[in-house]
Amino acid sequence: MSITLKLTHVDGLRLRQQVAHEVERVAGNLVTKGKDWKFEKHQIDGHTREELDQDRDYRRVGADGKKEPLGYTTVYITHGMKNVVIELKGKPQHYQFRNNALRNQMRMRHQTLKPVMKGDKPAVNKDGKPLLEWQDSGQPAYVPPNTAAGAHIGDGIRIILDEMPT
Repeated sequence: MSITLKLTHVDGLRLRQQVAHEVERVAGNLVTKGKDWKFEKHQIDGHTREELDQDRDYRRVGADGKKEPLGYTTVYITHGMKNVVIELKGKPQHYQFRNNALRNQMRMRHQTLKPVMKGDKPAVNKDGKPLLEWQDSGQPAYVPPNTAAGAHIGDGIRIILDEMPT
């Protein structure tokens, strides 16, 4: 089963979908299986999708000839297969959503952008800028079925929503 989310559009909001890929990692004689999460790609040209589009109203057409956006985006998340990354440009603010599932709960992981440490100093690239990576901050929160939830997101803070079957 999957969870259908209708996420309201806010200025600066960036929604990206990730897809799971089975991988095998080899370290010496030890082979371990795991999952890598990669951003979804277009089926036609194979380029990474930077953002999910807003839903469109097929009855209303704007002056430019394009269908009018409805102000929300419908996203489907499935356990072990697809999740959604929610980012917001600008200063951190509260963003709300609702788990409309009948049975399955949703896991909400908070991540912050932190510098990569090399020994006791931050690692830098060729240009001398620090390397940054997303790291989980704290324990994930679980949103029960048919319940509203929210989180603070902004510059350097994002959340990842995925399904947790019960």
